[in-house]
Amino acid sequence: MAGSAAAAAAWPKAFTSAVCLIPPRAIWPRIQACRVFSDKSFTRWPPHVNLLYPFVEARHFPDAAQLCREALQGVQPFQVTLRELDWFEHSPRSCTLWVRPEAAELAGVQAALVSAFPQCSDLSSDPGRGITGFTPHLSLGQWRGAAEVAAAAAAQRGGAWAQPASFQAGGVALIAREGYDHPFSVRWFVPFGGGEARELNVPYIATAGDPCPLLAAAAAGEDSQGNGNNRDSSGGNAPARAAFGLGSARPDGSVWVLAYGANMSPAKLSGVRGITPLESLPAALPGWRLAFVHRGAMGSLAPLAAGEEGPAGLGAVHGVLHRLSPQDYGRLINVEHEYLPVEVEALPYGASSPVPAMALVTPDGSRIADGLPPIQRYLSLLQEGAAHHGLDPRYVAWLNSLQGIDSRERGDAYYTAAGSGTPLPALPKMRTGSQPRRGGGRGGGRAGRGGRGGARGGQRAQ
Repeated sequence: MAGSAAAAAAWPKAFTSAVCLIPPRAIWPRIQACRVFSDKSFTRWPPHVNLLYPFVEARHFPDAAQLCREALQGVQPFQVTLRELDWFEHSPRSCTLWVRPEAAELAGVQAALVSAFPQCSDLSSDPGRGITGFTPHLSLGQWRGAAEVAAAAAAQRGGAWAQPASFQAGGVALIAREGYDHPFSVRWFVPFGGGEARELNVPYIATAGDPCPLLAAAAAGEDSQGNGNNRDSSGGNAPARAAFGLGSARPDGSVWVLAYGANMSPAKLSGVRGITPLESLPAALPGWRLAFVHRGAMGSLAPLAAGEEGPAGLGAVHGVLHRLSPQDYGRLINVEHEYLPVEVEALPYGASSPVPAMALVTPDGSRIADGLPPIQRYLSLLQEGAAHHGLDPRYVAWLNSLQGIDSRERGDAYYTAAGSGTPLPALPKMRTGSQPRRGGGRGGGRAGRGGRGGARGGQRAQ
């Protein structure tokens, strides 16, 4: 493909595309647990290690994937360890925390890709931003200043990243998005070792990374070496699609979201938030119940205890499955920025098997005491939405039996963490375009040792 390689050097670059490593979903939870409340790119970028960014425009991906295949045919799958935390200091008020992917092969992979696409050397040679070498990194979030990011790093070292995480890198992903607010999609996957490049077109669906059994079953096939171990993302087409997340669950990339609170109401979801579902179905989530334990006594999910039947003796929370486009799903997650998006299996009314879906739940450390009455304005949205979508009459009757209060009647208990008894801090609106001034307002900002000095310079954090 010498002619194609020569032509490729003239292809323009775009900040809407990249070549990267995407870790397998098995290790997403600890990455996403930090990103969900700290990374402004959480709803747009999957967990990733960029190799080329910006990259050529997506219209060239069919040919670009073949060039990547030729450039990487001598590379075999290799082990990557995520261990050391560091940060970039972009300015005195802007820092990005990241975890270093340790693998001797990474520099060679990036260099081989740059040889194939010399115009895309931004991550290894960009004098204007002080970049003189490739620094592989997986971004975890942004903080305001060196002191805050050092404290966050110390907290992570004592928590989720107390132990390293390892995975096998089986190939590279060519990803692209249509616009700035759109999530990236894995358009092509190029396995190491000269295997055939595969067109996937799987959109990234922002999730805490909880493995959904329905997707895990699909991803349980053999890897590209026939080892029956799909911890890498280079297996057959179905396992490879599942390895990239919930966006692979439906051919069009749309995602089911289980609404059990105000988002059941068309007046709220469509009228106020401007989100129009592609489809809406009444459904149940067995083993869970509605609990008003979110800040201000808004709704969340709580597991039913052994022997507990839940409201109306139904043994489940009932709600509405909305099928959303990836773009609308990202918008919803940005609006509901204090909730954790987790993967569940919801059962549509009349169906014999559940469907993979997303649900929004309150993080454990942010829950208020259970049993406080919700405000009437919020409760009315639940009642209206349940009736509109035809939920089980017994569940509707239970919702209608609840008594709400005026919002002005809420006391300190509505804003106090049940577990610690401390006031709930305001989470920064990382994904809605603004951040409040913080005085200890971000969770996890414990004092700790000063950490590393941080990597200064203009390195682009993505």
